[in-house]
Amino acid sequence: MSVIATYPRIADEPGLRLGIGSALLITSLLAAGGLQMDPHRTLVLLLLVVGGSSARTTVAVGAALGGLGWGLYTGFVVNRYGELTFGAADLTHLLLLVAAGVGTATVTAQATRIRANRPRARTGVTR
Repeated sequence: MSVIATYPRIADEPGLRLGIGSALLITSLLAAGGLQMDPHRTLVLLLLVVGGSSARTTVAVGAALGGLGWGLYTGFVVNRYGELTFGAADLTHLLLLVAAGVGTATVTAQATRIRANRPRARTGVTR
């Protein structure tokens, strides 16, 4: 009987996923600015990017991506020159973006646990 050692893939590291998600957020925001998208469509775009980037990562990374998305959206789409405000609409955007990140990370983590605990089919190999 041989033992096969498995090593974690570098792409599964939370810090790398945070960096990739951050780069995707900045790229999306620059593209939305270049296309002169209105703020509501830009928010939807950022929600999709935060949700997609938070898949298969930790809840902390999902929350960080949501917070980063909110800071970029409030600082450069709603306001100008990176000025952050904390009005009712801004806090609603924060809630939406963080919920997208945390929700996606939680759902994918739960799905991964369920998949890992599922009994595997027999392949016909006998010992």
